[in-house]
Parts: sequence; C-alpha cells; structure tokens
Amino acid sequence: MIQFRLALAQWRLGRLRSAELPALAGAALDRGLDSPALRQLAGLPASIDYEAVDLLRQVARELDIPIPDEREALLALARSIARQIVDGDVPPYDGARQIWGLCGGDYPEELLAFVDAASDMDDFMLHKLAKPDQYEPLIAACEADIRRAAQQLAKGVAA
Repeated sequence: MIQFRLALAQWRLGRLRSAELPALAGAALDRGLDSPALRQLAGLPASIDYEAVDLLRQVARELDIPIPDEREALLALARSIARQIVDGDVPPYDGARQIWGLCGGDYPEELLAFVDAASDMDDFMLHKLAKPDQYEPLIAACEADIRRAAQQLAKGVAA
C-alpha cells in the first residue's frame, strides 16, 4: 500500500507518466492490492494512456486512498527519501539533492534544511580541493544537519 501511495504522489507531481501506470498496477496486484479497476489498469496496453488516468483515479477510490495534492505529494516523496537517509541506504548529500530536486524552486518550510545544507555542501566541495582542512569539518556538519532533518521528516515532524 505504501508503494502505491508513493506512486500516486509521483504521478501527482508529474514524475510518473500515464504509460507507466499499467506496470504500476501489475506490481500492486503482485504485492496483494486488488480492486476491479486495478485489474483493469494492469491489463491496459501502455499505448492507451488516456484511459489510464481515469482508471488510476477509480483505483484510488476503490482502495480508499486519497490522491494527494501537490504539497502532500512532495512531502510524501521527501519523507520516503528521508527514511532512506536515516536507514543509511542513501548518503545524506545525495538524499538532500534528491529532495531539493523535488522542490523545483518552491521550497516548503519542512524541506528548507535539506535545500540549505545541499547548497552549502555544493559550495564547500568546490573549495575543499584547495583547503581540505578548512572545508572537511563544514561538510561533515552539513551531513549531520541533513541526518537530523531526515530523522525529523521521517517521523513526520517538520525539518
């Protein structure tokens, strides 16, 4: 169910194309989700993407899963990345850059810590080559800030 909710968030933000929805539906069926519209969507040829969106909305209704608004979708995807940072599956800088990339210039307050730290790290890494002793501690501090923000966001608390 969590994967399907994340897929709805990706679709809401335009990060999942309609042509990808039948494969998503098939994977959801494989994981145990089921509804008439989900089965219909899974069997839909990818070339008939104009029907896929209506079926996706119907699946969401049948499974009682609300389609998130843009802010909810953004925070859901960022929270997923934050969990990966906390679990050690994604390095702090990489995760912060991914979250920054989700924002597209409009940064919700909950995500500012990631954007700020990633931006600072970009600058520090440029200067690190010339003065590693000076910039290594600054980079480490940014990574610690990202880990803290990730822990807060993963818990559902503002970063």
